[in-house]
Amino acid sequence: MRLVEFISSHGEAILAEAAAYARTLPPLAHETEESLRDHFPRILEAIVQDLRRHQSSQDSRTKARGDAPVVDGAPDTAAQTHGRIRAKDGLRTVQLVAEYRALRASVLRLWMQTEPAHTPIDDVIRFNEAIDQAIAESVQFYSAEMDQLRNVFLGVLGHDLRGPLNAVLLTSELISKLSTEPAISRHLGVLIRSGRRMSALLDTLLHYNRSALGHGIAIHRARVDLGPECAAELELLRAALPDAALTLACDGDLVGEVDASAVREAMGNLVHNAASYGDGGAIDLTVAGTPDTL
Repeated sequence: MRLVEFISSHGEAILAEAAAYARTLPPLAHETEESLRDHFPRILEAIVQDLRRHQSSQDSRTKARGDAPVVDGAPDTAAQTHGRIRAKDGLRTVQLVAEYRALRASVLRLWMQTEPAHTPIDDVIRFNEAIDQAIAESVQFYSAEMDQLRNVFLGVLGHDLRGPLNAVLLTSELISKLSTEPAISRHLGVLIRSGRRMSALLDTLLHYNRSALGHGIAIHRARVDLGPECAAELELLRAALPDAALTLACDGDLVGEVDASAVREAMGNLVHNAASYGDGGAIDLTVAGTPDTL
């Protein structure tokens, strides 16, 4: 019996083994039989249709690399949908691929048990190519779905952090107004400025997520003097990096139409990288302005 006929006539046994393996994966341990099988019936159907089609040597090489052509506007394949659903189920990439490995092994083992003396190598090659293509499609959509879920999570996290952060800021500002001790007021000032900087960083996080979700990064330009902005950032950096020797030199006209928060974020990243990976020496920063550039 050729492999294509075997898959068509033994689909239930193959799917039962695939579901049994899927149940061994912790995220799927308590799922229903239907959920465990997911789109594997349609994936097997697609493989059967593929095995029945004529295939050139170029088609064979393309599929083996997982690069079968995709028609614009075509509906998602079963393998693509399977990858997206398994991402939502909480599977890791290695577990997703393991499902296909188990499916491949089940099909070939059951087939060879039925036809122990006759296993056409061409059928095995075509079947492996079809499985490889399905894996490529599933992993691609799995990765895209995971990126989407991650960005949504970061967006929700950014919003949820605003409440506690605002409480810290308001309380610090209230204590600062009530305090008459210069030392306490000085430390509270650092705390307040750090909280405001953190609020700006949360804005940046939300802007990044807008970009990752397809909405683009918002740049808020305003006419500002970068001298005081960089000096304020340097003060926060000194509080965060007490062992680092930080200096700032401002030269020329530093007034321009810029996103001050983005500039401060870049400055903070550079200083933290220098402190973490530099030679331990002084970290000197220079902000220079010319008639044409900042």
